[in-house]
Amino acid sequence: MVIYQTTSKRYPILGIFSWTVLYCVYKNNFKIYKMKLLLPAFFCLVVITPLFSQENGKIIETIIESSKTTDNVEIVEIEEVEEVEELVKEYYPSGQLKREGAIDANGNKIGVWRAYYESGKLGSLGEHNGSSNSYQNKKGEWKYYYPDGKLSGVSFWSRTNGNKSGEWREYHDNGQLEKIENFDGKTGNQTGEWREYYDNGQLKGIGRYNGENGTRIGQFKYYHKNGQLSGIGKYSGEPGRFNSEAQRVGPWKYYNEDGSLESEYNFKPN
Repeated sequence: MVIYQTTSKRYPILGIFSWTVLYCVYKNNFKIYKMKLLLPAFFCLVVITPLFSQENGKIIETIIESSKTTDNVEIVEIEEVEEVEELVKEYYPSGQLKREGAIDANGNKIGVWRAYYESGKLGSLGEHNGSSNSYQNKKGEWKYYYPDGKLSGVSFWSRTNGNKSGEWREYHDNGQLEKIENFDGKTGNQTGEWREYYDNGQLKGIGRYNGENGTRIGQFKYYHKNGQLSGIGKYSGEPGRFNSEAQRVGPWKYYNEDGSLESEYNFKPN
């Protein structure tokens, strides 16, 4: 869970004092003599701190992530501090909230953004890094949802350069896994094993990607929905002469749903 609290870089001692007192009260089992400190702690945390939370017209936002929970008391840690120029909310013509988040002084998206369907259901949730490059302006984990609230996908983006990173997953609307892909966070290239599935859980395709250039390499297998092999062959792992896709090389065989051979080809590198 991510908690947002506006606080000031200029007066960090207020936030530190407040959280320290609350933690000490908890650790001392809420003894009466410690309870006397609760009022000033809450006053600093809720009243004083927000009054000083704007500096030169900018909202200073502290992102706090829950690290663990003990007896319903959350121990929190500060992850990072970012300057936010403006909080943004966009709406559908119906008046329903469409998306919300923050932008920095340059107008770039920053911090956590949420997008909603017109029904009010959450459509996506994730962080922006403030980059002006729309292809590299995300960081960390992003989640996407179907209109009924079911998870449709999970992606990861490098926190250092905004490249695609780690394992990505997509899901069918019935909840079945649809696809697994892997990306190298340093280059953003697809790498390692790739798998795709039908909505009944049957494997649809499997193969590997060359992390050096993000193209298919080695043997790939494809299947019909009934589980029968539909195609098999190899990729070169190198882009073709006229496009960036890997070249098919050597013999390729394609099969019908009943398992009978449909066609066979032999590919030579360009």
